[in-house]
Amino acid sequence: MQFSVAKLLGSTAFVAIGLAALASASHLLASAFLSMTILALCAAVMGAIVTSGAARAFWLAFLLFAGVHLLLTLGPWLDDVTGEILLSRLAIDALGRAMGQDVADHQRMPGVWLNLPYATAGSSYGFLNFVVIGQCWFSLALGCVAGELAGFFAGRASGERRR
Repeated sequence: MQFSVAKLLGSTAFVAIGLAALASASHLLASAFLSMTILALCAAVMGAIVTSGAARAFWLAFLLFAGVHLLLTLGPWLDDVTGEILLSRLAIDALGRAMGQDVADHQRMPGVWLNLPYATAGSSYGFLNFVVIGQCWFSLALGCVAGELAGFFAGRASGERRR
């Protein structure tokens, strides 16, 4: 599996943008990341429809992995069930502590969507913006990694070369 310079630069930019957004988490950035993630999932549907071969495998894997992760972590009926115990949430909590965030206690503050309206600057609920940004970031990253792997294996199976 080879990586182009463009993919490595794109990955670096993706990490930098995500960390910058987490460092200055706000309701506006949480809204932007959620909107961007939903837009990426919609683009994946279109990509899966109009492409074929390894490219279709990329888009289908991206849609499946990113979509399921987003659903399990931020789905309004699942955010305080599966979203609280998945590895991505534990990583977000640890990253939040390392970045000086007031990490919410899961027992005291269950559920993202019920409490997000109270997530103003300086409140103890402000961490929920951090959670939304982090879960969207994880969803996009998981989708990209799964898509790259699926595209690689699909291209390898058919003898097709991907850029």
